[in-house]
Amino acid sequence: MPAQASNGEEVPCHDARGRVVARVRIWSRRRKGAEGGPERPQLADLVRWPAAEARTRGEEPVQLRERARYAYRVIGGAGAEYGLKEGRGIATGLDPDAPGTGEIETGDYCGVLPLVVVRRSVKLNYRDHYRGMLNHIAERCAGLLLESRSATRLRLSAEWRRHRATLEQQLEFLRQTLESRGFNGAVDQILRHPNRLLQHEVRRQPVSLPFKAGRDLGRQLSAAGARVALPGGHPLRDALPAPATLPEKITVPVRRDCWDTAENRFVKMVLVEFRDFLGVAASWLGGKSAEKQTPENARLLKEVARLRGGLETILARGFFAGLGPPGTLPLGSPVLQRKEGYR
Repeated sequence: MPAQASNGEEVPCHDARGRVVARVRIWSRRRKGAEGGPERPQLADLVRWPAAEARTRGEEPVQLRERARYAYRVIGGAGAEYGLKEGRGIATGLDPDAPGTGEIETGDYCGVLPLVVVRRSVKLNYRDHYRGMLNHIAERCAGLLLESRSATRLRLSAEWRRHRATLEQQLEFLRQTLESRGFNGAVDQILRHPNRLLQHEVRRQPVSLPFKAGRDLGRQLSAAGARVALPGGHPLRDALPAPATLPEKITVPVRRDCWDTAENRFVKMVLVEFRDFLGVAASWLGGKSAEKQTPENARLLKEVARLRGGLETILARGFFAGLGPPGTLPLGSPVLQRKEGYR
């Protein structure tokens, strides 16, 4: 019997004992009518050979074409959640709301395409348990590497340029941090109640303007220089020797709030480091080599751009734009250790 063109096929997946544990439903992503049709099944995107004919030929019953795109869904048994293991031409996790789905791009792949089914944990809820697990791991690792209460010396290096899986893990850790309720609440708290210092400055002003008298007021009133005569009826006219005059300008102390503190510079440095890391990661992911032009790569680029845009928005808010680069890392600062938002 000849091969038959098909709009969709289910491929059984067996365990080591030969039992069917799941089935993979595959169908073409090309527009309707692109298949070869019953008259020309050899041109169809998806073909099924009769089992006996396939055994005679030493081939698989379900066959895909080169340079074609397919969608798939893994159908498991007993309510378990299954998914395909990512590999050459197999992309997973394209739709978070549809677990066990993805795409297959055959490209120039020849031979048998292995479909490895893995069981996804149903005990971990993604929004709560999985993100909580990531946060716990990140906090523990940071505590082991940089203990602020003891002398620490170590070398840190970025390995993700050699290991793509490491980059994906770092992006997941960073995304979990930036989207957490604690992080966004801390940023809002810092912007509402920032750490600040009162700076003492001096200012030259006309003597006619109100001011708070300082310790050197008497010296300034008697100093030589440009002076103005007091008008008649002024309360100081009789208290000063004739001719009753005062200096045109005096120097007065003033105090103003300063937000350019070491703690605020540290916060900005962290945000800038996150933003710059995402920028470097985007440049690396956006390379033009053929192996990087995959649906999974496109998804990561979109995620990186979204996270980087959020950090740019934060850095444009409040007083962050006026802060300078940090001169020291105040890891032992009481503000960073105890103040709400900073800690």
